[in-house]
Amino acid sequence: MPHVRSAALLLATIIVWSAGIVGIAASAGRAGSAGAEEPSAQHGAGLPGQARIAYIPIEGLIDRGKAAYLKRVIGVAIGDKVDCILIHLTTDGGQLGAALDMADTLLSVPADGPRLVAYVDVKAWSAGALLAYATQKIYISDRAEIGDIGVITANAEGKIEYLPEKINTAVRANLRGLAQKRGWNEAKLVKMTALNQDLYRFDLKSGHFFVIEDDLPKFLADHPDADDDKKVLLSGHDRLISYTGTEAVNEGMATSLVESREAVYQLLGGSPATVVDLSPSQVEEASWWLSGWSSLMAAATVVFLILEFKAPMGLWATLATVCGIAFFVCQFYQDLANYIDVVLVVAGLACIIIDLFFFHVGGLLAILGLALGMTGLVLSFMPNAEQFHPGSPNWLPDLATALGNSLLSFLAAFAGIMLVIFYLPKSRLFRRLSVSAEIQATSNSDTASGEGVLGELVGRRGSTRTELRPSGFIAIGSRDISATTEQGEFIPAAAEIEVVEVRFGEAIVRQIQAPTAEVAAAAVQAP
Repeated sequence: MPHVRSAALLLATIIVWSAGIVGIAASAGRAGSAGAEEPSAQHGAGLPGQARIAYIPIEGLIDRGKAAYLKRVIGVAIGDKVDCILIHLTTDGGQLGAALDMADTLLSVPADGPRLVAYVDVKAWSAGALLAYATQKIYISDRAEIGDIGVITANAEGKIEYLPEKINTAVRANLRGLAQKRGWNEAKLVKMTALNQDLYRFDLKSGHFFVIEDDLPKFLADHPDADDDKKVLLSGHDRLISYTGTEAVNEGMATSLVESREAVYQLLGGSPATVVDLSPSQVEEASWWLSGWSSLMAAATVVFLILEFKAPMGLWATLATVCGIAFFVCQFYQDLANYIDVVLVVAGLACIIIDLFFFHVGGLLAILGLALGMTGLVLSFMPNAEQFHPGSPNWLPDLATALGNSLLSFLAAFAGIMLVIFYLPKSRLFRRLSVSAEIQATSNSDTASGEGVLGELVGRRGSTRTELRPSGFIAIGSRDISATTEQGEFIPAAAEIEVVEVRFGEAIVRQIQAPTAEVAAAAVQAP
């Protein structure tokens, strides 16, 4: 029967989803752990006594995807017991939350673990500078620039505005912590973000001291020999510190100048032959690009599945498979989706299909499937670390974000379904596809030669084989046909109906006569 074939194809789509997602995730896991398992085979053993260096490039916008990537590869590098981790930064900055998470990842490397070193050959602005100063050493080229950790936002008109003090004070505290733990000059580092504070230098007998305006009273109290009138203003209000490579080294805000990455390897006691390359895979980079469309990909998956049900031809199932796998791969690489989320969504879809096609239980199984699917969807928008920890301070904000993204997916899917119902049937291309689906469905039936295509059913009468809620199946002669009610109303099983239209390979029907109580009871017992 056509509906059995459609159901089988949809179930096959779900299986392909699962296999594809698990396969790509497993592949990512193997790629991430390859350095730990066989570094010599992949990267060369190098010479005895040379340092093994994990190479991690951070390029472009710093966002949640980069944060998940850094956390993953840092774990791989530590597990691989490399001697040094080299973070190659080439970025204009990015999202504050992601940058702070990445800085925490770098600070979490054990003291007895690998050395953390940053390399800047072009630029490390804003969030990139924050990450650089979360490492123990910074090697920089004379062509590079670093600094300007201003916390800004852009409004709808593109106007850049600095965020309020409530946020800036937290960023200053974070930079103070980096300076204290990594040994960078605290006042200079804070001035990279403290727009409305002056930076001073005091030249005392014991040396030069750099003081940010907030710390001036305490500094004067701790240094009675310091004369407030002789302080030197280095950077005033409405100014943020940034350096060229040469300036950064001269000011003690970078370790030394280097000519190339190979020169850094040499300074670290290694060589290109001892490098464990942990660069992101092409799949991971593609997931970063697609991540902004994840809500729409989830919606497109649902719409294509519905199209496959309405006009089965394999094309829609293929598109649903592509969108579904792309969605979960994007979420996986952002550390949002995991196997539990996939299982919930797949189980939900399977329940809905079983209820519609194989085992009718009055819609209860479909409701359970919808609940499972929606739960899996919401969880796939939540960070894995927060999903089942409601006591976490970030749990409620992350849940609100996940619900918002899920709502966006729902609204996009609803809009897509409305498009399918009201607009696409009128388009020339989709009418051709619909006719093709009708011919294929009819030619595969037992009575194709006697009945013709579905379009010939308009005006004919039959009976409902299942309840229409508003979709289900009708029987006309010996044929079993997918159908939907004309106005979306409910029609019981065994009711007499008339076909008023054919749309996307599906009959649109209206009720002519309700079934008798005896007939309805028999229909319920034997659907």
